[in-house]
Amino acid sequence: MTRKKMKEFEHNGRIMSFLDEGEGPVILFGHDYMLNSEMWRPQINRLKQHYRCIVPDFWGHGESESLPANTKSLIDYAKDIKCLVEHLSIDRFSVVGLGSGAIWAAELALLSPTNVEKLVLMGTFIGYEPEITRDRYLDTLKVVAAEKHIPAEIHDNIVKQRLSTRALKALPQAKEYLENTLAQVSAERAIWVSDAGQLVFNRRDITDDASQFNLPVLLMVGAEDRVHSPLEAQLMRDEISQSQLVVLPQAGHLINLESPLFVSDTLISFLSE
Repeated sequence: MTRKKMKEFEHNGRIMSFLDEGEGPVILFGHDYMLNSEMWRPQINRLKQHYRCIVPDFWGHGESESLPANTKSLIDYAKDIKCLVEHLSIDRFSVVGLGSGAIWAAELALLSPTNVEKLVLMGTFIGYEPEITRDRYLDTLKVVAAEKHIPAEIHDNIVKQRLSTRALKALPQAKEYLENTLAQVSAERAIWVSDAGQLVFNRRDITDDASQFNLPVLLMVGAEDRVHSPLEAQLMRDEISQSQLVVLPQAGHLINLESPLFVSDTLISFLSE
């Protein structure tokens, strides 16, 4: 995917890059860890006909600079995004996130309950990262930072983890985007991405706080998601009173790339209700 020209927001001594396309009610998108705002390109192209789509690059990702010194958690990052929204003079908006992008989306909804109208959480879990997987991910990040790139073995494991068997065999565009994005991580950004990963994998458990959500919430997950299972989505469904759950058959973690039309149509239906 060719990157569109980004806009910039200076915050706490760092530049946050973001896409801002379309007109209408505002949708704020959060991309998955190690990827960038172009992950949402299929949805942006469809929804920008009727919505204003704003998609920041997470700190250290895409074209955004490294973590500001005082951004030490995903709560802090949600505050950074709140500053972006205020900078753009936006009062009401919906938030759509996938993976780590969905976790900070949930934090933002808790932080700004009067501003967030609807919330979509895809392929995620807002509880703690289990200790076994957390330690494995953090060890992987140490290697990435030390090697100053994403080694081939780690690269291949990420691709296999985030895409379904069907996508690996029959959806070359999704696979190409994922592979190219990982391959383009520079020596400097390898360190930045590793630093940002500390926020993701050392996150707090907000499942109890989820009962405070007083807004419509859509949960979506691929039946073959190897990062966050449908069971985790069901656990969130049980905690969030105004939520609904959609499980996509034969889809993996990056459901928006594997089933772009279905995901876009589902978003339009949910956001227009």
